[in-house]
Amino acid sequence: MSKVSVKINKIKNKLDTISGLDGDFVFERILEIEKVVDKNVNEIDEYCNEDELNGTIFE
Repeated sequence: MSKVSVKINKIKNKLDTISGLDGDFVFERILEIEKVVDKNVNEIDEYCNEDELNGTIFE
């Protein structure tokens, strides 16, 4: 398993620990996390689209 997959799974596990919670405070924090994730995933996608080897073990 790649180090990226390991890190993503750790983040998922952290989020799972709060998945049963509710309320405005928690929901607003989740929206903030989503904004950051969207921004960073878009940056990664753009980087990978610049060159077919970007983001691979061959870069």
